[in-house]
Amino acid sequence: MGEQISVKDKKILYELDSNARQPISSIAKKVGLKKETVSYRIKRMRKTGLIGKYFTVIDTYKLGYTMCTLFLRFNNISLEKEAELIKFLRARKCVGAIANIHGAFDLAIRIWVKSLQELQRVIDHIIYNYGTFLSDKYLSIANVMHPLKKRFLYQCFDVPGYTIGKDTTPVRPDKTDMRILSLLNRSARITNASIAKILNLTPNAVKYRINKLQKAGIILGYKIGISSKMLGYQRYKVFLLLQNITKKDKQRLIELLKTDPNTNEVIDSIGRYDLEFEIDLRDSTQLNRFLRKLRSEFPQMIGHFEVMLVYRKTDMNYLPMLEYKEEATK
Repeated sequence: MGEQISVKDKKILYELDSNARQPISSIAKKVGLKKETVSYRIKRMRKTGLIGKYFTVIDTYKLGYTMCTLFLRFNNISLEKEAELIKFLRARKCVGAIANIHGAFDLAIRIWVKSLQELQRVIDHIIYNYGTFLSDKYLSIANVMHPLKKRFLYQCFDVPGYTIGKDTTPVRPDKTDMRILSLLNRSARITNASIAKILNLTPNAVKYRINKLQKAGIILGYKIGISSKMLGYQRYKVFLLLQNITKKDKQRLIELLKTDPNTNEVIDSIGRYDLEFEIDLRDSTQLNRFLRKLRSEFPQMIGHFEVMLVYRKTDMNYLPMLEYKEEATK
């Protein structure tokens, strides 16, 4: 059993997941609590680890970056060497998230690159340093990503998610806009006044620039990381190999996955598999029931599926490369 969440806490989480930048006073008014009470409850949930990072959801494809996931299978690797590898990966400026998984592979690494040549250099760097401890690898390129919200928690199934990569028309923000994105990427709750002080701007100028980035479709929204494990849920990564499909049928499958309240993410991918999705469920029995439902709904389309258990994952960083540039300017 996971942690029991009160109705008021669920409402607070819902508001933060809908817009993590809104003021505490605004959340308090919506949930019917005092501002001080809401602040206390948020701090408590942060302390317990239920609330993780405050995300700014950024369509990096508009900035010229593509998200790829490299899956690695270990070969006689010690715990110490595995920890060293993860530390090595975290130091790479292109790595946005790392997940420990169980199944056909042991590690999943999300990488943001601007070209295939850059991607190859990243993979080579990993193989040259740790190839001895790897027995297999698989690369998946995200064509379109759909990050979703914890709708199972709120019992509000019509909450929209986001779409990343659908419109790849390039946008070229100036250096100041990129620094604002970097600061928002660190924490969606950083105030306009704080950004203004760091960048020597006025708060109104910061507000104008953020609005401009939102209208351009670069900033898609602001949400929070919520620990599914603390709520008693297990995350599964599922890969689907499709057959006998039409564009319409594939889109219908994507929409079904997106509207399921337990689905955390859907990816239209390029690689061995056609679709990938992450889903939070109580146990493998629920997973089996869900997969049977999928095969029943699309009996001629799903040729094969692969399931992996995600048991540890770092918070998503949509712009890891900017973290390093920001550090370099200090």
